[in-house]
Amino acid sequence: AAKTRGTLRIGTSEQWGAVVVRLVRARNLPETSRAGKCDAFATVQCGAGKPERSNLKLDTYDPRWEETFAFDVKGTADVVELKVWDDDVVANRFVGSCRVPVSAVSCEPDMRVDQWYELSGEAGEQRGNVLLEVLVETHKWQVDVDVLECRGLPSSFIRESPNEEMNPYCCVVLGHRVQATTPRHWDFSPVFRERLHFDLSSLEEELRLVVLNNRPEDETGDDFVAQAKVKASRLLHLDNLSVSYISGRRHPGSWNASLWLPLEPEDGVAPWGQLVVSVVEARGLPKMDAFGKVDPFCVVRVVRPGGPQDLRGLRTQVKIATFEPKWHEDFTFGVMHSDSEVLVEVYDHDWGGDAELIGVVKLPLAGMCDLQEPFDAWHEVRRAEGGAAAAIDGSLGQVRLMLNVATKGVDFAGSFGYVHIRVNAQLLTNVPTLRDLGEESKQLTGASPDEPADLVDAHLHV
Repeated sequence: AAKTRGTLRIGTSEQWGAVVVRLVRARNLPETSRAGKCDAFATVQCGAGKPERSNLKLDTYDPRWEETFAFDVKGTADVVELKVWDDDVVANRFVGSCRVPVSAVSCEPDMRVDQWYELSGEAGEQRGNVLLEVLVETHKWQVDVDVLECRGLPSSFIRESPNEEMNPYCCVVLGHRVQATTPRHWDFSPVFRERLHFDLSSLEEELRLVVLNNRPEDETGDDFVAQAKVKASRLLHLDNLSVSYISGRRHPGSWNASLWLPLEPEDGVAPWGQLVVSVVEARGLPKMDAFGKVDPFCVVRVVRPGGPQDLRGLRTQVKIATFEPKWHEDFTFGVMHSDSEVLVEVYDHDWGGDAELIGVVKLPLAGMCDLQEPFDAWHEVRRAEGGAAAAIDGSLGQVRLMLNVATKGVDFAGSFGYVHIRVNAQLLTNVPTLRDLGEESKQLTGASPDEPADLVDAHLHV
């Protein structure tokens, strides 16, 4: 509903359109008391919206208001109801009312209902006339969604090899239309910069963005990675959107915003807790071949012993030619099960082939829940079960980790990564322009021949 007279704020409710009512004037109001003429004001209401009140016009039978009201409506069954009152200190006296069905107002561009309506008293008797201009629009939007990039994605990184490909792409659903970006090959922070086009007719429609891992050789289909969902009304921040109708020219409303949306797991999946892993540094890493030092990096995963493995993981940067790398990188995971373990795998990067596994650190999470301080310790790097690593000196070194597991009052935003989008929305409105002051005053329709043309000076913000 309208928050301010003369301004239509398109809110977050599921509305079919909007009705703009311009209360111009009334004439021939009856005498309601012996104390003098009417101190007239009007209330305007449409549908279930809150009634809006006009200004008070003192001591007159022919008040002139020239005020604009705007309302969201759910459909053509709604009715605009106007009531005129005589203000009184003890109790306001009812003068008369009229009703204008929304179905009687054309939604075609530049069509309006601008005429005198009869005011009826409580017994149905005539109680004067009121001049109204009623406009109707239906909300339609043209929305361009620019999918820019993803960060912090959980991935299907490791199955049999640390070079298991991650080929993410985004599938965007808005209304009844589904569009997808092009997959990005071997990329854990993919940059898309692709524009997808949509038409939007309801602010209650939901934008759903799903990140998938493209696996064209897998008969089971693409892997679900994460998703983000947001209502169109929230996405467009419509409380701040306005369209000005000035001097008879229409200025279509537009909105653009750049947003980072937190990704979340599949529907119906509730995480047990949130794990923050800080891979700080390593020491004593072994030589993996006869030439040079190691180029180490780590892959961090959350696994479940004895059950189906969550093979998604996040990796650190590669540190060049060092046995004592320092990373200081943080990773956040939504942990699905209480018996999960954190698995940190240390690799020696090979610039000409597959990375070579040095060893692993595996720690249960159940004993680290809700600590006041992160668990900070050095951990021995051990040979992985079935691993083929073969350090030249037999020692695999140590890795320093800081772990924090929270299970109470957790905000999981960001635990599954983020997606960066830019939204460009254009309001395709059917609201006709208000009459420019003076220019169209002689072309008014519906006015009584014995009345002067009404001049309108108003700005309508939609």
